[in-house]
Amino acid sequence: MTNDQRRFGGQEYGAQQAYAPQQADDYGQPAMRPAPPYEPRPYAQAPAAQQVAAAPAYAPHVATSVPVSPAPSDPAVDGSVLVTLGGTYMAHDVTVHQVRFRKPTVRQLRKLGYPLRNVMVDGMPKGVDQVPEVCALYMTALSEPPLPMSTVDQFSLDDFTLCSNVITSFFL
Repeated sequence: MTNDQRRFGGQEYGAQQAYAPQQADDYGQPAMRPAPPYEPRPYAQAPAAQQVAAAPAYAPHVATSVPVSPAPSDPAVDGSVLVTLGGTYMAHDVTVHQVRFRKPTVRQLRKLGYPLRNVMVDGMPKGVDQVPEVCALYMTALSEPPLPMSTVDQFSLDDFTLCSNVITSFFL
């Protein structure tokens, strides 16, 4: 027997007859029924209660194809946080009483490290602690307007803690 010939039920079938005859089961029924003929059906209209009313027309001065996006300085968009400081400080000849911190990038994380460390008691983690040196580095890297380290060094303890809490919130 060659590869193009197969035996089904004792009969040999060549290339002209590719399939075995349909076998009947114990009840005299064919093993598979043929599929019903395809009849395309017209689409039915939805009942009046389910039909949707037409949308109202827009005013001609409103652009409907361009979605309105929030401002990039919006905290909901870029994840930045605005901090109001308790005092005023000089940074690059600019008086600063509010600072906006943006989210750090992976590159900054790799360069500066984590501003948090685990607190271990008897080999068990009990919480996290802020690392002030790393928080100060992030304050200079993420602030708008830019803050030099000399300005961060002049912060009061309350302002430094407030800014450190914002910085570390990006990592929790």
